[in-house]
Amino acid sequence: GPFNGPYLTRCMSTVASKQSASLGAPVSGILLLRCKSPSGQLNIELSSDSTVGDLADKVCSLTDLTRRSLSLRYGYPLKRLDLGAENCSKLLTQVPIRNGESIVADSIEPRSASHAIPAASSVPATQPSIIRLIAPSDNCCLFTSVSTCVENENSLRSMDAPVVTNAEGVQETRNLIASFVQSYPETFNQGILGMAPEAYIQNIIRPDCWGGGIEVSILSQIYELEINVVDVLTGRIDRFGEDKAYQQRILLLYDGIHYDPLAMSYPDKGTVQTIFPTSLNSILDEARNLAVSVRKAGLFTDLTNCNLMCSVCRTPLKGQQGAQQHAASTGHTQFQERK
Repeated sequence: GPFNGPYLTRCMSTVASKQSASLGAPVSGILLLRCKSPSGQLNIELSSDSTVGDLADKVCSLTDLTRRSLSLRYGYPLKRLDLGAENCSKLLTQVPIRNGESIVADSIEPRSASHAIPAASSVPATQPSIIRLIAPSDNCCLFTSVSTCVENENSLRSMDAPVVTNAEGVQETRNLIASFVQSYPETFNQGILGMAPEAYIQNIIRPDCWGGGIEVSILSQIYELEINVVDVLTGRIDRFGEDKAYQQRILLLYDGIHYDPLAMSYPDKGTVQTIFPTSLNSILDEARNLAVSVRKAGLFTDLTNCNLMCSVCRTPLKGQQGAQQHAASTGHTQFQERK
């Protein structure tokens, strides 16, 4: 599963992004892209002269998504594509988005069909439902998702409030994790961490280091609550801290490389709840249903079996293990999904 691999496989940084930016597509020619969307898998044909705005318009013309709600992600790890007016005039090859790349299109509206569980027509629009909030794709999605949930203790967060990374808060969380590992050397040894504890501590405090199962487990103990991770690919829910009889839980959605916070929306109040009693197991069924909706839309990445490509030297790779081995032998740390 995604939480059992060596820690190193979750620490692929984006430090090579500037290096790979110089290897864009030719000045002229056809630009073929694959797009995962709520409408299914799409093949998009543009030209190397096409702009970010052209891509956004094309996706909207092929789906039910609107420009107002459209969210596009690209690359590996997935990064949010800026669809602001200024960036929309930029050439795709300047981003860079290259021929053959895959992108993910969905909606940033929390009540959109791709995020909310489909409800029967008889259910009023004011009925509470579980929704997926969208965390930024910036190497900190796990830490941002957890803090978004735990900081909403009074359930006063607005439904429409965007999830924003607090860089200072994220760094504090990384430091807490590092201190926790340092405090329990017998528990967090090389066999558990996948590397020497000293190396792990140096890695986790880096702003470009991803978080995964080890970090979820530690955060569960730091905050003294269950953290339930809903895996889009398998539908499995990993309940971190289940054995400690915590009274509260938060829920995260994991799509293969990215974490988002889950929340219960209350349209009549315009607010969301992100902390739930562990005695309320019905919330887990609703979270599974949401994961099914996301999986049917194809909005996930199977890291074990997916085809990847090094963005630096264009070498084709197979799965997470192949990317890890390539990074170790070449120092290249920027990858993208290929189909």
